[in-house]
Amino acid sequence: MDDFTRTIFDKRKSIIENTGSLIKYSKKYHKNIDSNQLSLFNTDTIELDKPEFKSVRLNDNELQEMIDLEEESIGLSLSYSKYSKHLLNERLIDITKFEDVVYCTKNNSTMDFIAEVQSIENKVSQYGNSYAKINFKRNGLVLRAYINGKIFKSNIQDIYTNNIYIVRVIFKNGIYSISKIADASKIDVSNRIKSVKIEIPNKNNLFRIRNYIFAKMRSEYGVKYKFNILDTDYEMNEKIFISGDNISKIEKMGGVVKLIT
Repeated sequence: MDDFTRTIFDKRKSIIENTGSLIKYSKKYHKNIDSNQLSLFNTDTIELDKPEFKSVRLNDNELQEMIDLEEESIGLSLSYSKYSKHLLNERLIDITKFEDVVYCTKNNSTMDFIAEVQSIENKVSQYGNSYAKINFKRNGLVLRAYINGKIFKSNIQDIYTNNIYIVRVIFKNGIYSISKIADASKIDVSNRIKSVKIEIPNKNNLFRIRNYIFAKMRSEYGVKYKFNILDTDYEMNEKIFISGDNISKIEKMGGVVKLIT
């Protein structure tokens, strides 16, 4: 959650928690105006003591609940949108194996993964709320996850089928909900990782991936990497430059990129 959003909701809760003090102050203020002891524009004769407010701070769960309640009630959050910059603000680096995400059984788990968007379906709930169902695929496995709101350029971001995305999902009560999704090509990971492991489950993809790395990714300022081909590691002496775009291309060629932070 960004600081601006938190400040807005903290202040909202502060108003509610301190309603009694505000009402008392307001009554006293207007009573003094009526008796000509105060001016509307400045304190001519006396100065009222400002009320002391209780300090209020929302935790992440309360903040998310308030955002969700606003969206459920009126279709959007008045102060915050899950569907725009927030989806790209946090760089998702700790990537979980897609297989572990698909077969997750631990409730309230939050996981990040890289996968391709297979299909997108816009839906409307029985209460009239819009949501989208997105199917992700990788290595023959498919995962279905949900996000509030329709998938349109105007209200979320460009999400297309057959594109590689870095995704964060929350697994709760048997359902995957998307909390962040970002085009892998737009994420700069170069200063966040120590080394890279590129798994190639199908040896037939090795030639294309290796040629791409040698032609496009070698850099004296990059990070060390190694291939893993059919469960056998091959250490490389040179360095490569890693970006979201490079990750996306390798994934499309049948490789699996493991980032070591």
